Amino acid sequence: MGEKKARAAHFALCMGAIAFFVSYGAPLLVTLPQLWYLPVARSWVFGTKPVLLSMDWYGRTLGSVVICLVVNVAAYMLARRSERIARIGPRILGIFVLLTFLGAIGLYLEHLVDRQVSAEPLPAWYQPR
Repeated sequence: MGEKKARAAHFALCMGAIAFFVSYGAPLLVTLPQLWYLPVARSWVFGTKPVLLSMDWYGRTLGSVVICLVVNVAAYMLARRSERIARIGPRILGIFVLLTFLGAIGLYLEHLVDRQVSAEPLPAWYQPR
C-alpha cells in the first residue's frame, strides 16, 4: 500500500471512529428516531421512545455502525483526492479520536451515575411461558 493510500485509510478510520462515538452518544442529548426492540411483544419499532418496555441498544448500535461506514467511505474518497487532507498528522487525528471517545464515555457516565431504575409494568395480556 502506498503512502498516500495509507494516509487516506488512516484519515478515514479516524473520521469513522469519531462519527461512531458522536452518533452513539447523540440520542442522550437530543431525541432522535431510531430502531427500538420491544422484548415483551418481540417486535421492532422505528421512532421515538415507545410507551412499552423497550431497548434502544440494538438500533443505536446499528445506526452508529451505518453512519461510521458512510463516513469511512466519504472520508477515504475525500482524502484520496485532496493531498492537504491526507497530510493531517496521525497524532492529531489520534488525539481527536481519543477526545471524542472520552467525551462519549463521560456523557454516558454523567447520564447513568445518578439514574434511578424503575421497573416497567408488564402489560395485562402478557402470559409468561
